[in-house]
Amino acid sequence: MKKLFAMIVVLALLCSCAAEKTVEQPGIDIPEELYAGEVPDVFLDFGFGTYDEPITKGGYDWNVDNGDGTSTNTIACGMHPLQFENIYKFHVTEGNSINLVFEETPLSYELVRYEVEENRDYEFTGNEESEPIETENNTFVFKRDDKNYVYVLNVKYPEGNCEYAFELFLAKPVIDLYTIVDGAESGKLVLAGNEGYEVMTLNVDKVPVFLDGEPADASVLMDGMTVHIKHSGMILETYPGMFASVEEVQAFSIGTKNQPGGSFFDLAGLYIKVLDDLWEKDKGLNSGAEYVSIDLSEAPGGLSENEKAAICWIFGNKHDVMVMDFTMEELKNEGYLTAAGGSDNLYQWDNGLLFTITDDFGEDQDEHYSLPVIKFNAMKWRSPLGAYMFTGCSASWPQMGTWEDYNIGAEAIS
Repeated sequence: MKKLFAMIVVLALLCSCAAEKTVEQPGIDIPEELYAGEVPDVFLDFGFGTYDEPITKGGYDWNVDNGDGTSTNTIACGMHPLQFENIYKFHVTEGNSINLVFEETPLSYELVRYEVEENRDYEFTGNEESEPIETENNTFVFKRDDKNYVYVLNVKYPEGNCEYAFELFLAKPVIDLYTIVDGAESGKLVLAGNEGYEVMTLNVDKVPVFLDGEPADASVLMDGMTVHIKHSGMILETYPGMFASVEEVQAFSIGTKNQPGGSFFDLAGLYIKVLDDLWEKDKGLNSGAEYVSIDLSEAPGGLSENEKAAICWIFGNKHDVMVMDFTMEELKNEGYLTAAGGSDNLYQWDNGLLFTITDDFGEDQDEHYSLPVIKFNAMKWRSPLGAYMFTGCSASWPQMGTWEDYNIGAEAIS
């Protein structure tokens, strides 16, 4: 690779005298500290918020008003953006709308692109051809053509001109397996990852849905279903996570290879109902509770860790409380609990509630007319004298759908 230099020329005009200074700075692009007069940044918004990292700056011609009737002009001749190794890069998908977000409103700008290989040599011969990109309200749409591009943005500001660059790669679709924990009826899904990320949300309003390989619509989805999500592979840094782009959702009917049934289908939905019911009991216990911990570590039925995490988020979002997943012992060790009644062996949670679901004292789960039956106990606890319990609970799965309800053997209060 050629040896590359960035040249900085500073021309200062002081009281009719001119002083000229030339600096040679080796490197592939111009060091950030050499950008005169705080040359403004440009960011990209891919439709889900502006990214914090600005796109790469190149050469510039900039004027700075010194405030005393003089000005300083700085010209930095950087190398061509095709030679930038540390260029801003992002994977995009078909139809991505890309918005240019200017830190300072420009007078005008020109956007062009060069076709490149993803694993290319960072060289520029001068024979490369560019094509102009039209924007509307500073936005353009990435169209799928199985190619990668370097985009060069030449911007004119009141203080001067600056060149910027960024590189867009065509994302390769990813297929991940998820379980619908909640939201099938509304189409606003909460998903627990079987192979993919921990907990995700997805609005399927405009996403193609297939059932057993055939085109369908979102009405075929049920809580508890296993689904394949075909997406770009880009996940937004939120909690729960969000897909940057989804191509399709593949669902499977109960009784098929991918959804065999005969198990505790939509067990998460059953436990969400139990927790909601407990929340409504003895609501005085809820008063002043800033935190909730949901302990499902001994809940029968084999919930996955991601399903447990999804249940915690759903409950906290519904009841507007901060939710964690600590056990009683962990709450004590982390300092959330205080001594109750002056005893060293009794504890209370002054500003929180602990919810637990456990098996029915080790009773075996059985079947009812060959359908799975689950037995459990549930409790809402704040102190030795502040708790509400469901004991001897049981529920039977209705074979072709979700758990409809459950029976409570007895209710107790302390």
